[in-house]
Amino acid sequence: MKNILIIALCTLFFISNAQSTNSNEMYNLLVKFTVKSESISEFREACIHSVIESRKEAGNIEMRMYADKNIDNVFYVSSRWDNKEAYEYHKQLPHSNNIAKVGKASLMNAPEIMFLGLTNPPTVRGMKQVNPQDEVETLFFIFKIKDGYRDQVIKRFESHVAHSRKEEGNLSFEFYTIDGNPNSFVVYENWRSHTALMDIHLKKPYSEETGALLGKAMIGEMEQYMNFITELVPHSVEPISKIWEMDGFEMPESVVADPNSDWIYVSNIVNQDTPGYISRVSKSGKVDNYKWLEGINQPCGLGIYNNILYVGDQDKVRIIDIKKRKVIKSLSAEGALTFNDVAIAADGQVFISDVMSGSIYTIVNNKLELWIKNQDFTNPNGLYVDNGDLIVADLGNIINPGDSPVVAGSVYRVNISNKKVQLIKPSYHLGGLDGVVKVGNQYVVTNNGKGELYSISDKERTLIATFTPGIADLGAEGQTVYIPNFKGTVTSYILK
Repeated sequence: MKNILIIALCTLFFISNAQSTNSNEMYNLLVKFTVKSESISEFREACIHSVIESRKEAGNIEMRMYADKNIDNVFYVSSRWDNKEAYEYHKQLPHSNNIAKVGKASLMNAPEIMFLGLTNPPTVRGMKQVNPQDEVETLFFIFKIKDGYRDQVIKRFESHVAHSRKEEGNLSFEFYTIDGNPNSFVVYENWRSHTALMDIHLKKPYSEETGALLGKAMIGEMEQYMNFITELVPHSVEPISKIWEMDGFEMPESVVADPNSDWIYVSNIVNQDTPGYISRVSKSGKVDNYKWLEGINQPCGLGIYNNILYVGDQDKVRIIDIKKRKVIKSLSAEGALTFNDVAIAADGQVFISDVMSGSIYTIVNNKLELWIKNQDFTNPNGLYVDNGDLIVADLGNIINPGDSPVVAGSVYRVNISNKKVQLIKPSYHLGGLDGVVKVGNQYVVTNNGKGELYSISDKERTLIATFTPGIADLGAEGQTVYIPNFKGTVTSYILK
């Protein structure tokens, strides 16, 4: 019965009829989702896809998705629609039906759906531009008041919004009523920095006057209603949008997203003289433990299968039980020099690249065996299993990480059954290639020495973006990619 209730109410936002007395009246909605911890990744990816597809609809004015900065399993989606007809059309589309199905299994409880009523002064978007130096701070202030204060609060915020928008540090400020709930309100605030909000705005005389009224009118404390958020799918014409960035890593080489949890794992090489380690962070960009697992040499590529983490670590392949946080086996092979990336097929077959020997190994009966050594790829680095093919990104004739190769590497497709090697022609001599994943129907590869991110298909290659040189073995989950950089950062992006 609980699941039926959740799917019915989730569908109210994405699918069901919205109530309005005027078919030409613009719809404004804010929905809060609380997701089961084990379903965060699945729900986030499905919701991101729905937002991207919904924005393409002619009747959609705006749709935005946010993650709560302080609570990993809470998300918000705000949307605007031209009118009832636009929303009616939206509810019939496949991406709307899909998010409702995912919500049935993913949500802890029914989503909190707020139909927003417009107030004065009217909503204004896009009037101020974000500067490169801005560290944007955004929040939903969703609060409740006691009976008898509604008119005073609305009148006070008419003045408060007008003053706030004039502040240099403000990007946008909106105030809404909630239909059917006369004593609840929503404030959306977007500031250039935390300082602009907390140290400047809240100390303005008009803010103190508003605060004094809320101190009398509000049920509970102000802090309990402040929901600091991060936008997950920014509006942009660029093919890639940053979600978050973390530093504090030491020569991070590889990232893998755990399909069974909300964690990603990061290998840290550190340097030749200091042992490396594995970090664990959340997919929302919060560090759990920089040194989640120590006691390994210089870890590089990572792969996960059935709660086992495989690590390419110089002349050894480490096999780690994730739940026990313990190395349970270390495999080596005669002639192997520098194990790097790891890729795992759906049936559990593990492939490991050995960059310096030009070989790719596999594991058979808990032993490493040479799987292929081919003259086409001299320094195989990044690996990715795509159904019956192993995709190989070649580092090229390169000696030092971060350098450009003398002979640039390419991307190859190797049939796993017969080991036939085929060059993916648009990738020919692309660069010092490090990691490779698949997003949609494109392979995405990193060119380490030049900091370039490319998409590759059988027909073309496209430069997606250029970063600081040193981008290494990226990980991916859905349309989200996680890119480590030898400089010490890991950054999450949405590929559009």
